[in-house]
Amino acid sequence: MMSAIDVTHVHTSKSDTRLGLVPKLRQRSRLTVKGIRAGIPSEQILSISMGLMVHLGPAVIFTLILILFGRSLELILGSFIVLSGLNLWLIIQLEEKHPSVELAPRSLQAWLEGMSLVFIKGVICGSIVVVSGWFALSTLFTEVLPTTLDYVTTKSSWLTIFTAVMLTDLAYYGSHRFLNHGKGKNIVSKTFRKVHVAHHSVEVLDFLRGNVSSFWDTAITGFQVPLAIIGACLGLDLSSILITYSLVLMLQATHHANHTVNIGLLRFFFMDNHAHKLHHCPRGYLVNHGALFSLWDQAFGTYYEDWNLSSNYMQKHRIPIPVGIKKR
Repeated sequence: MMSAIDVTHVHTSKSDTRLGLVPKLRQRSRLTVKGIRAGIPSEQILSISMGLMVHLGPAVIFTLILILFGRSLELILGSFIVLSGLNLWLIIQLEEKHPSVELAPRSLQAWLEGMSLVFIKGVICGSIVVVSGWFALSTLFTEVLPTTLDYVTTKSSWLTIFTAVMLTDLAYYGSHRFLNHGKGKNIVSKTFRKVHVAHHSVEVLDFLRGNVSSFWDTAITGFQVPLAIIGACLGLDLSSILITYSLVLMLQATHHANHTVNIGLLRFFFMDNHAHKLHHCPRGYLVNHGALFSLWDQAFGTYYEDWNLSSNYMQKHRIPIPVGIKKR
């Protein structure tokens, strides 16, 4: 059997960005990189222009439309549906024309299950959970907080919305790392691990089949409950909370695709699908727990990338990523 690692440790140079961009953060990383390539192909990547279009284009265009034409609920929902639909079509076209690995053709059942998961669980049910939780909490805050605090939900600035997006991903990083992949013995940790197992049990990693997950994981605990709490605490109104959730969904659309996007140095700010697919490989539970931003993994020492390794190939052949935990 092909092995992904050798027992020999690799001493990374100052220009080696496998553990992040900033040298001081790399030195503080809790990870150590092991071994060498063992017959694993390099990552097959799209051009930077195509990578930026697929990974960031929908979120950027969505934001510009709302800045230029206003934040009516009709425009928010309509823009999200159209842009997400077009991006889904583009992602699948790229998988057909430029696959990283050869996969079995998608069956009708795979199409139905994939679309059901993405749109019914993630978009529709997830939105209901976010809005319901936000409404309940903001109503509670209005009733119980002292009037001197002057709590009110309002049309938030774009800076506040982007802050909500980042805080939501920070909350996701924490729950993903310490609950979904943690080693806690309590009932909460065990429950989170159990519901997350389905997502890491997928054998085929592409847009439709790689998004398999439990309802609890997809529509409730992933981003929805944290966003409802954060949105209420920041005083977001309905339009702002929907914009925030739309951006959360758009920024992770490519994560399980059977092609790898290239967003250049922006990968050290946004989480790209190369890094996320390494998380789906054996030993991937050690790395890349953020969903939207790679900042958290770099800051807390869990970031790992290696463009000399094909993430889809390693996931398909169940090859462990060549990392371990530093001995303190």
